[in-house]
Amino acid sequence: MAGPAALSLILVASVLLGCAAVVDRVGIAYAPTWLFQDLIASGDVQVLMPGWEPSPLPLHLVSPPERRHSAKVRAFSEHLSAALVDPTDRPVAPNYLHPVSGQTWSGRGLKPKWLSEEIAKGKRPEDFKI
Repeated sequence: MAGPAALSLILVASVLLGCAAVVDRVGIAYAPTWLFQDLIASGDVQVLMPGWEPSPLPLHLVSPPERRHSAKVRAFSEHLSAALVDPTDRPVAPNYLHPVSGQTWSGRGLKPKWLSEEIAKGKRPEDFKI
C-alpha cells in the first residue's frame, strides 16, 4: 500500500480505557496527569500539551450523621484525604540534572531554559536523566 498510513480515531467512554491505549502505545489521551504520574516520571509516557490538563472535579465522601464511624470508614476517609491532595502541593522529585550548574527539572511543566539550550547544542534530554 503506497502513501501515508490511514489515521484512525478511538473514542472511549472510560478514561481508564484511554489510559490503556496510551500505555499500549496505540493512542493519546486527554486525561488527568495523576493517572500517569509514575509513567511520566519513568519517561514511559510523555505529556504532549502541558497546561491542558482537565479541570479537577470535586469529590465528597458522604456518610450518615453518626457520632462514630466504623474503623473501615475512618481508614477510607484518611486514605482519601492523604491520596487525593492537590498534586501541585506535593514536592516533585527532579528527573533531570544539569551536570555543571546543578539545576534540576522534574519533567513537568515548561522545559527549563538550560535544557532547551543543551538540546539546541545537539544533546538529548536523556543525557540529563538522573
